Amino acid sequence: MLVRRLRQAWPEVKIVFRGDSGFCRPLILDWCERHGVEYIVGLATNSRLETMSLDICYESAIRWEAKRTKQRHFGRIDYAAHS
Repeated sequence: MLVRRLRQAWPEVKIVFRGDSGFCRPLILDWCERHGVEYIVGLATNSRLETMSLDICYESAIRWEAKRTKQRHFGRIDYAAHS
C-alpha cells in the first residue's frame, strides 16, 4: 500500500487525499480516517451547505468587486449528512 510505503520512508509525513464530489463516499472517507489520511473532498450542493458557505461566498464577491478577476476560495465546513 502506498500510504504504508510513504510512512516507512517519512514517518512524520502528513498525507492528504483530495477529490471531487465523486469521491465523497463513506467507504473512501472511512478508509482515510482508519489510516490517518486527511481528506479534502467536494460536496454536491444543498441548501444547508449553501447557508453554511455564505461567508466564503461573501468574501469572494468582495474580492471580485475589488479586482474584477476570477476568485477561488476554500474554507472548512464541518458537515455531517443525516442520511
